[in-house]
Amino acid sequence: MRRILLSCLLSIALLSFACAPIVKKPEIDQVKKVAVVSLYAPALVPDVGGFGMITNINRVKKTVAKDAYDIYVKELTKLGWSVIPAQVVVKNKLYAKTFDAARLYKDKDSGASNFMTKLMNAGAKLAEYGEILPEGMKSGSEMHVMRKEDAEALGKLAKGLGVDAVLIVQLDYCYRPRNPTIARVSGTGHAHLNCSSSVRAVDKNGVAVVTMPELDQCNDQAKTKAESEKAILMLGGQISIMNAEQVTVITEMFRDSTRKSAANAVAQLQKAMQQP
Repeated sequence: MRRILLSCLLSIALLSFACAPIVKKPEIDQVKKVAVVSLYAPALVPDVGGFGMITNINRVKKTVAKDAYDIYVKELTKLGWSVIPAQVVVKNKLYAKTFDAARLYKDKDSGASNFMTKLMNAGAKLAEYGEILPEGMKSGSEMHVMRKEDAEALGKLAKGLGVDAVLIVQLDYCYRPRNPTIARVSGTGHAHLNCSSSVRAVDKNGVAVVTMPELDQCNDQAKTKAESEKAILMLGGQISIMNAEQVTVITEMFRDSTRKSAANAVAQLQKAMQQP
């Protein structure tokens, strides 16, 4: 009986979490002017089955980051929001201090768990691959937003930037073989790129007004997941960026999957904002 009761309570808790609103009302209705203070993704982009990764990704990291930022800015305007330029954000005197403080808070929080931490614990070579980040921008992987210290710091940053809210965009990229069975046997074939994204936002009063679910690596259940139309050749389970043609193809795959994922995320936000 006790086991059944615990199972029921867990099911109720999970259901409540799954149904939790991603926007906070009425606070979200006051948001008109925003700043994207972080947009980040691990540059270690794996195969969904864990058999390989994209190599030589440094050849496209800067382009991918800029494209992703521009895509998100364009999509966010569909919510009726104006987005201040990234150059203004990163030059603000509070910007670096806010994210440096977040790292200190994280070090003290032994229970902290996020996508980057999970990868590090799994032994991934993040130090070698780093992250996909727009120029001058700090990583938001250590900003949990819902934590009191982070929310307060982000609220102060919003005030310092003169905006109603600041946004952190988390992205996750993976590639999926077009024919998984053949790919697992031979390691060859063509693969599409998947992108999932999550948006979190804090207003100038330190209130989390957008809280989309945190992303897990290659999560097929992510509601914002999208796949590139184009595919690229995979050899030995790896996607290697070796020449100009491959740079062009993989860049377009990143751009396409990001565009679709961003559209999915903004559509979810729009729907949530329109509900009473």
